[in-house]
Amino acid sequence: MRNYNRVDYATGIASIRAMLGGAIADWAKKYITKDPEREDYRDQLIAEYVRLDLDPMSGLIIGDVRNDRDKGPKMNPYVTIGGMVVLADRFGRYGGIVPTSWQYRGDDPLPFACTAGVIRKDFDQPTIITRRFNEVAQKYRNSGDLAGQWPERPETMLEKSTLAVAFKFAFPTEMENMRPLDVNALLSSPRRALVAVPSLVPLPPPTAEEKQSAMVREHVAARNAAPAVADPEPLDPLPADPPEPLPADPLPPEPPPPETPAEPLATPEHVSRLYKTLGIALKGANHADIIDKVAIALKIPTPEKWGNFTAAQLDDFMTGYERAKKRMAEMHAEAAQAEAKANELAEKARAADATRAQKPPKGQQPLSKLQRSAITMRALDFGLDDARLAAMTRDISSGRTENFVELTADEALRLIGKLNDLFVTAK
Repeated sequence: MRNYNRVDYATGIASIRAMLGGAIADWAKKYITKDPEREDYRDQLIAEYVRLDLDPMSGLIIGDVRNDRDKGPKMNPYVTIGGMVVLADRFGRYGGIVPTSWQYRGDDPLPFACTAGVIRKDFDQPTIITRRFNEVAQKYRNSGDLAGQWPERPETMLEKSTLAVAFKFAFPTEMENMRPLDVNALLSSPRRALVAVPSLVPLPPPTAEEKQSAMVREHVAARNAAPAVADPEPLDPLPADPPEPLPADPLPPEPPPPETPAEPLATPEHVSRLYKTLGIALKGANHADIIDKVAIALKIPTPEKWGNFTAAQLDDFMTGYERAKKRMAEMHAEAAQAEAKANELAEKARAADATRAQKPPKGQQPLSKLQRSAITMRALDFGLDDARLAAMTRDISSGRTENFVELTADEALRLIGKLNDLFVTAK
């Protein structure tokens, strides 16, 4: 960290701009989320690098541009987790990060909570922070859907948010400097702006054990750095009695075979997910009967309780059950489709039969317009009077009618034939 309290921001921004040169456009596209061509956004981000004394090519500060409902687009520079590590380690107090752990609820793929921590050397205990997903996840105001990278990287984003809070608790003075300043006010000020530099708090004096350990390390380092002295020639050894033969040791026992790591047992979350998969309510269910059926499906002896199943066994059962359920649904859909098709064919057959039943047999249908016209023309050609035509119609219909219009198709054909015979006889 710089050992002075005043910074000329205009000079610092100009120096970094000169260093970037023609690559400033690519630099802005890489580290500014939106509108990287705006000069005020570039100067604001460069000023943060100048203020915190960070390398502008490191990407430890990102310019996040967002739209404010009232004020419009606004850039908010934020320090990444890597930048927090650099700021925390400037005074030698940073000791690393505690392994992160996540918590899940039921079959929800999103994490329920995250626990992360930061180690500070002059603290007795690490700073551990737990944050729930719904507390820190960014969402759209209107729809409530997850925004930004939260849908694609929920675990990573939750870990970053939790670690940021842990850094602020463990290194409050260093992290206080991360708040962005108003660059326009800094540049328009007639005098140089003050920079909040944390005071270096000395570590506690070393204990007697630490002093002794340091002296031992210095002595060993000096001895290793000294030039090696040639060993004197060894003296002739005195004759010694031949050693007595040692009794033969029995063969060492064979090492025990490596233990196979036990498979993790099913948790209450597994059991709850299984009941949800089966569509059975936990309250009032016959658990012994369900355990027996699951064991039969897995082809294993029936355990006494759910806790005796392994997590892998329940996962295999749920996978097989979902596969069988899907196949059963497909079979039902195919059967329903086949039944609907059969019903459609049967309905068509019934309609055809009904239509066929309504029509009179062939030959017994009423005479056609052509037959009626033919009979009328023949009667006119032969000069038949109505009485003669009525008598012929009565004979053809076996006394049923004297009006030729009421004849059937076959009867009309026979009447036309008789009229034709009359025409031939007349010739």
